[in-house]
Amino acid sequence: MSKISINKAKTMAKTKGLSSIGFKVRSTQNNTFVTVTDVQGNVIKSYSCGKLGLKGSRKKANTAFSMVVNAAAADVKLLPNLPTIMLGATNLQSGVSSIFPTLAKHDLASRVVSICAQNSVAHGGVRMRREKRK
Repeated sequence: MSKISINKAKTMAKTKGLSSIGFKVRSTQNNTFVTVTDVQGNVIKSYSCGKLGLKGSRKKANTAFSMVVNAAAADVKLLPNLPTIMLGATNLQSGVSSIFPTLAKHDLASRVVSICAQNSVAHGGVRMRREKRK
């Protein structure tokens, strides 16, 4: 048995009996990561631009973002009993709405139950404006 089929068998064994999964998308300046988790937060499968074979500046492009989300959605569709999806997104420039066309393409948009989006602000945000002198 090859290493790939052993890993796939372990992944499929983790997914038996799942009623819902977490689909977490994290976008950085240089890469995009998608993590599929169970309700407790245990990782079932993870994806990134580098794992798809993209190198250097090609990882920054919007097409790379859609390729990673597309690969993750295709694998989620293969899960048994097609669980409900809790969508989480961090640091998306175009927002969570950019994920939905890809999920809809794989007939998963109707399975999304909750959405949690957060954009981090570097070092606590911008300094307050000082008052003008009178």
